[in-house]
Amino acid sequence: MKFDAIQSNFNSGELSPQLRGQVELEKYKSGVSFAENMIVQPHGGLIKRGGFHFVAEVKDSLIKPIIVEFNYKNKYAYVLEIGAYYIRFYRDQEQIQENSVPYEIQQTMRILRYKT
Repeated sequence: MKFDAIQSNFNSGELSPQLRGQVELEKYKSGVSFAENMIVQPHGGLIKRGGFHFVAEVKDSLIKPIIVEFNYKNKYAYVLEIGAYYIRFYRDQEQIQENSVPYEIQQTMRILRYKT
């Protein structure tokens, strides 16, 4: 006769494969063998880890931009996409656009030489 135990507590988190079958350990009873993309709650339950939300394609996918969070006075929150000579802005999970074109600030690089 097959017996499926109900397990409602995962406080031990994901257990190492080396612990398989170690039923005498107390942590074995409150662990899980595989918990990919899950977060163990303090009270024992599991929830799905939040993922990413696709907002827009970067300007040049060959050059990886830097993504920076920017908060101004804890009132205005932006995400900045900083790439080669440009910055694009995102707010409220949307790309800020002007006339259906992504708003960006472009910077040309100047090389200054100083005589010593």
